[in-house]
Amino acid sequence: MEHGHRTPPIVQHVSTTATAQPALAWLHALLVPLLLGIGSFTLYLLTLVQAHTFDALSYALDVERKPLQELFHPHHLAYGTTGVLVRELATALGWQGSVVLPLQLANALAGAVGVMLFYTVLRQHTHRTDVAIAGAMLLGSSFAYWYYAVEVEVYTIAAVFLVGCLGLMGQALRQPTWHGWVWLGVVQGLAVLFHQTNVLLAVPIGATLILATGAHVAPRTPRRYLLMLVRCGASYAIPLGLVVGASYLLAIILSDLHSLAEVRAWTMSYAQTGWWGGSLADPQKWADLGRALNVMLVHPHGAVALIILSGLLLRYTRALLHTYRPEALVLLLWLFSYGLFFYWWEPENIEFWIAILPPAYALLALALAAGGGAWHAGVWLALTLAGTMAALNFHEVRFRGSGVLIPQYQITGALARNSQAGDLLIVPDGLQKLYLNYYAERLNTLSLNQTLHYSGGDWDAACQEFHAHIEATLHGGAAVLISSEVLTPTERTTPYSDPLIQRFALDPATVQACFAPYQATMQDVPLDADMPAYYRIPSAQEQLAGDGWNFTLGKAQWGWQLHNAQDAFFNEDGWGFFPLDDPNLVSPRMQIDTRLYRGIEVRLARAIANREAQIFFMDQAGIIEESRSVRWELTNHSRLKTYFVDLAEHPGWTGTITGIRLDPTNGRGAKPGEYVQVAWVKLIPYGE
Repeated sequence: MEHGHRTPPIVQHVSTTATAQPALAWLHALLVPLLLGIGSFTLYLLTLVQAHTFDALSYALDVERKPLQELFHPHHLAYGTTGVLVRELATALGWQGSVVLPLQLANALAGAVGVMLFYTVLRQHTHRTDVAIAGAMLLGSSFAYWYYAVEVEVYTIAAVFLVGCLGLMGQALRQPTWHGWVWLGVVQGLAVLFHQTNVLLAVPIGATLILATGAHVAPRTPRRYLLMLVRCGASYAIPLGLVVGASYLLAIILSDLHSLAEVRAWTMSYAQTGWWGGSLADPQKWADLGRALNVMLVHPHGAVALIILSGLLLRYTRALLHTYRPEALVLLLWLFSYGLFFYWWEPENIEFWIAILPPAYALLALALAAGGGAWHAGVWLALTLAGTMAALNFHEVRFRGSGVLIPQYQITGALARNSQAGDLLIVPDGLQKLYLNYYAERLNTLSLNQTLHYSGGDWDAACQEFHAHIEATLHGGAAVLISSEVLTPTERTTPYSDPLIQRFALDPATVQACFAPYQATMQDVPLDADMPAYYRIPSAQEQLAGDGWNFTLGKAQWGWQLHNAQDAFFNEDGWGFFPLDDPNLVSPRMQIDTRLYRGIEVRLARAIANREAQIFFMDQAGIIEESRSVRWELTNHSRLKTYFVDLAEHPGWTGTITGIRLDPTNGRGAKPGEYVQVAWVKLIPYGE
């Protein structure tokens, strides 16, 4: 080696001893990492998450439902493809359930492989089993690494490739070869495909390139140094560019993106949401960073672990810089480049900080190796801390993964008990929507934040979307449940919602006005006292059993659909429209037991010469026929009048009726300006 005192004498002694004893060499090289991997995998299997993150369920449900060409996420390109491979493998092995569990098992296996590989990398570089065990145990027991190894996320697999890069960078500093640089480019390329931010690794790899070339080129002339630097750099950069570039090009082709504008929109969609980034001087970022660091190692007492580990590193800093100065510089550059970016991007999100754990623990392992002989006090302190972290995090990962502390998970169970499969549930956030989809099989859901996102923050468009879904659901015969956090968006972040008013510049009064037409019929949903309130718009069956459908209460159609009319409007007299030929109103789908009802009552007004009205009642198949209808003549005046249509003796009024159609006029011969208004419709039971 060309770096001076590269290996302390005691380390050289251990290395020689290991070489002289093949059995011990086998133990160190194979058995120890295997035991570490089996132990980690077992812990991960025992703590698999039950209540998943938004991203986790999004990935899993996408893999289950979407074709391959729709699974290419611009920031973690390979994960969708990996999900498909895991799904196909699980299916081939006989698995018939959701892909969530197979993806979790794949992540847990990747987490265990990462621990094994990290041990191997540390031991190869330090020739020390003790510090390699300590570093591997610290990595595998860290809360952030552990939690995302038992979840469905991209970061654990990416971390395995980062550890691989760490080993290749260490090898380059010891003895660089052209094929070593090639493999470094390939492995970093794979890390980038699992998360785009791993392009940041080019910073410490660039430093590795400069240091390794300078240490091993001979004779050391500027020309030879520059030539070697270019050759090694090309050996690294070309494979990196090919792996990443070819993969993105293939994804663009398979995704059927036809223009540069479409490609740009695809690649930049996340970056332009405004949810991440911001000023580096924002004091909130420091608070967010503090919270992340406090739980990254141990939840929720990571600050203590961070202080202990920092103290250990400081204790042996002088020995570290004396023995492993180039490695320390590279690792510090890794920590700085990733740390600065994620501090700007989203400092509170611990999943991003997983990428700094390998270099941080590698730095500590090198310091421990340089600081004393085998199994010295610093190593035992690190091992003790790793064991303590494992014990504490085992409980914490299981507890948090159970969903006990996730409000949306608890609300999902309550909403499932108070709704039917076809009901529409309008919730404040996307996580609640996904939980309802996955855990409760409530697929008819809308979230306020996603609807606003897809409308580009246009509240009028979002309101129309809500109205369309509400009316379609009511027409289908189902009910609608709406969160109070939707009816009255919060101005601050709560455990249940995002600060949507600030994000989309919402006016609470405008939001309330959107749902005001339905307020008159909303009923409280009996959820637990510590949950946000939910309100229910009754189904057609419930409206039927109550006071029917009142169109004077607001600008709501209550699931009725208007056909062959134009310029519909609402006022105090009800639902008005200007008829075309054969205008009609079709009721929601319901089950009308004709034994319970003797007729239909309709209150309407007409400003039209044609006075013929007709009501049809549908059979079980929803078919309308003349034989199941009643005609009558409206009064000659244009004021509102209540009409009772007696059906008790009608031959077609038998069995179960699934809906009614009201033709308040046939519309033929209507003159400009003539209109009809319907105030309400209800069925009259026997005994009234």
